[in-house]
Amino acid sequence: MFTLLTLSLQGCSTGFKPRGADSATHVPLKQLAVLIDSSEKKGLERKSTFTPVLERGLRNSGAELVTESAPGVIVLKINGLKEDKTVSAYSAVRQVREFNHYVELDFLAKRQAAVGEPKQVTATVRAEKAQIYDSQYVLGGAEEERSIQRELRAEVVRLLALRLAVLK
Repeated sequence: MFTLLTLSLQGCSTGFKPRGADSATHVPLKQLAVLIDSSEKKGLERKSTFTPVLERGLRNSGAELVTESAPGVIVLKINGLKEDKTVSAYSAVRQVREFNHYVELDFLAKRQAAVGEPKQVTATVRAEKAQIYDSQYVLGGAEEERSIQRELRAEVVRLLALRLAVLK
């Protein structure tokens, strides 16, 4: 029994690594160059409040943002950005009790290799969260709504980075 435990712990010590700063999920775009294609940003203008969130999130994911395309650079085209909320529950007297907030991002990413066919990913990433609403706390509800939007934007960028990681 003791021998079995010793062998299993020895196997774990060589194959198990806790998630840290070098983890593929923590920094999925490590050492990758990304160009955000500004020629066709449908729904994502340069002045958009989402653009700095996107750029900061890609940098935090390990990407280096570049301004010119070259072999090995991932060219990211944002095809659409949709941020909205829907009512998901009413009270017995038909007052809104719950909202469902979401952020949805459609994109096309292409990486041209030095030789061969380019790799590409076309996808939609979506993040959503429910908010319980109480009309007595309107100011607190508005602040919670802004907080949820910030969280959802960061989550969408994180999901985007994980999708781009397949182009390595």
